Amino acid sequence: MLISALLPGIQFLIMGMAFALGLSIHPEDFASFWRQRSQALRAGFAMFVCVPLVAVLLTRLLPLSPAAATTLIVLAASSGVPLLPRKLHWLEHSPFTFGLLLNSVLCASFMLPLWIHFAAHPEHEPPALQVFSVMARAYLLPMLCGILLHRLRPAFAERLSQGMIRIGSLLLLALVVGVLGTQWHLFADLNGTNMLALTLLFTASIAIGHLLGGPAPKDRAALAISCSQRFAGVAVLLSTSPPGGELLFGVLVYALLAQLLEQPYVMWQKRHMASPAGLISSGSVPPPP
Repeated sequence: MLISALLPGIQFLIMGMAFALGLSIHPEDFASFWRQRSQALRAGFAMFVCVPLVAVLLTRLLPLSPAAATTLIVLAASSGVPLLPRKLHWLEHSPFTFGLLLNSVLCASFMLPLWIHFAAHPEHEPPALQVFSVMARAYLLPMLCGILLHRLRPAFAERLSQGMIRIGSLLLLALVVGVLGTQWHLFADLNGTNMLALTLLFTASIAIGHLLGGPAPKDRAALAISCSQRFAGVAVLLSTSPPGGELLFGVLVYALLAQLLEQPYVMWQKRHMASPAGLISSGSVPPPP
């Protein structure tokens, strides 16, 4: 009941964050991203084919409940984290990062309904058309409006974006934690098999992104983090559909787990990029004669 009561406000908040994110995206970043066509195709293949296939494989190999299996599928196809550029701030501004984000949002709006329809358990399957409608209305369209405003008034858009994202992040975190508090009893169902499935999904996702990210260390790290992160807002938007609270709870547990598990990878990448080999591969310094 609380989820249903808060859902309109949460949807409005997510729309505001998507709009704010669009305000910070340069259309040239998206064009630059697709000029590197092979790299862009590898990124889409990694995020929307390889990672969901890993989730499907895990649902076949592990004794997961129908609700847990559906949660894993939704997790695997819920890319497009609004705060991804802030998570990757240590990579500095990269057209690949922003292009990757916009591309993942566009793809997720279509791929998430397809994966849910073909791979989720029939008893716990949100209607595909409803999933697409929610993604388009609450996420894709507001972001495109923000990108358009950035095109028209770039300086104003940049200033507005920073404040909106900062305030929206805090409000969304407070709302999600509040909703999670109403589902606290689900911790009793968080068994070792479920935690193993979430851990394996994260490990496989970051490995897939790293291997398919291309030769540049920054691009490899950006795709690896992008593949491993999931948009909890999707779970909030779908939380009134089956499997409801279990879906929201599973995505939030994964988000906490990913926050912990990604730190060793980030530290390793920072050390590598600061090393002579990393500087050479990134083009920061020329190779030795």
